[in-house]
Amino acid sequence: MNEKIKYLDSIRGIACLVVVISHLTLIFYTQLHAFSYDPNIPQSDIFEFIYNSPFAFFYSGSSAVYCFFVLSGFVLARSMLRKGGGLKILISNIVKRYPRLAIPATISCIIAFICYSFPVDKTGIAASATNLGKIDLNIFEAIKSGAITAFIDGISIYNWSLWTMKIELIGSIFVYLYCFFYTKTEKMNSLFALMFILFLFSFYEIYNNTKNLGYISFFIGCFIYIYNIKINKKIAVFTFILGLYLSGVHIYSDSYAFIYKNNLIYGVNKGNIYNMFNFAGGSLIVFSIISGGLFIKALSNKYLIKLGELSFSIYLLHLPMIYLVGIGTFSALNNLLGFWYGSLLSSLLVILVTILLSIVYSKYIDNLSIKISSYIGNKIAK
Repeated sequence: MNEKIKYLDSIRGIACLVVVISHLTLIFYTQLHAFSYDPNIPQSDIFEFIYNSPFAFFYSGSSAVYCFFVLSGFVLARSMLRKGGGLKILISNIVKRYPRLAIPATISCIIAFICYSFPVDKTGIAASATNLGKIDLNIFEAIKSGAITAFIDGISIYNWSLWTMKIELIGSIFVYLYCFFYTKTEKMNSLFALMFILFLFSFYEIYNNTKNLGYISFFIGCFIYIYNIKINKKIAVFTFILGLYLSGVHIYSDSYAFIYKNNLIYGVNKGNIYNMFNFAGGSLIVFSIISGGLFIKALSNKYLIKLGELSFSIYLLHLPMIYLVGIGTFSALNNLLGFWYGSLLSSLLVILVTILLSIVYSKYIDNLSIKISSYIGNKIAK
C-alpha cells in the first residue's frame, strides 16, 4: 500500500516539474512551441530540432495536467473504497474537497497579489508573457479569484494555473459518486459506468472541451483502480512510448504533420487534436506505469517522492515565482551574461526558489488545509 502511494507521488512530482518547465519555455523559449516569430526571443537550431522531433514531451504542460487528473481519479477512488464507500464517507469526502483545494489556492492568489505589487522589467521576454501580473491589483479580487472564480468559472486572473481547480473539484465529486454507487450496486457496476460516461457526453462535446477531457481523465484513474486493470510489460512499454509521442504533439511539428495534413482523425477540428493527443498521452503514461508496473523502483526514489509531496504547492506557487524571480532577474542577467545564459539561470532560480518556498507552503498551508477540511467533513458527516 505505502509503496504504491509513494510511486504515485513521484509521478505527480515529475508532472509538476514538467508544468513549470512548460511555463518557463513560454516566457523565454517560445520557439519550442512554434508561436509566431517574436523579435524579443533569439532563434535556435536546437530548439527547432526539438520542436520538430517526437521528443517534445518533456515540456508538455498540458499532458502533465492530464496525468494529474488520472492520478487524482485513482487516488480518490482508492481512498474512498478502502473506507467502505458508504453514505457518510461520500458526504464527508464531497464536503471537505472544496476547502482542501480552496484554502491553498486562495492563499496562492494572495501571494501572487504581493508579488505583482513589485514592478519588474519585462524587456527581452516573450511578448505574450508580458501580460503576467498586468492587472489592476485588489486584495479582495485576489481572494475572490482563488476562492470563487477559479472553482465556478475555471479562471483566475491572479494565478492562471488555477484553471484546473474547477475540474479537480467536479471530477472529484464524479469519482466519489461513482464509488458510492459501485459499492451499493456492485452487480450493476458496468451499467453505472456507462450511465456516468453518457452523462458527461450529454453535457459536453468531447472534441471541443478541455474540461470534459479532464473529467474523463478522472474516470480513467478511477476505473484503473476499481477494476484492477493490469497489462503485461511489453504492452506497458508500448503504451508508455505511445503516450510520450502523443504528449509531444505540436500542430506544425514535422513529426505530427502527417496527422494534420491527411485528416487522419475524422470529424475533429485540427486545433483540437492538440488537446486530444495530450489527454491520451498523459492518460497512457499513467496507465502504463500503474497497470504495467513500469519504473516502480526508480519512482520509489526518496527525492522524487518528496518532490511529489510538494507538487501541489509547487503548482500553486510557480507562476508568481516566474514573475518575481524569473522575469525579475532576467533583465539584469541578460545584460550581464547574454540571453541564453541569462534565461537559463533565471529559469533555474525559479525552480530552486519555488521548491524551497513550497517546503514551507506545504508544511504550513497545504497541511493546514488538510486538517481544516477533514475537520469540517467529519463534523458534517456525523
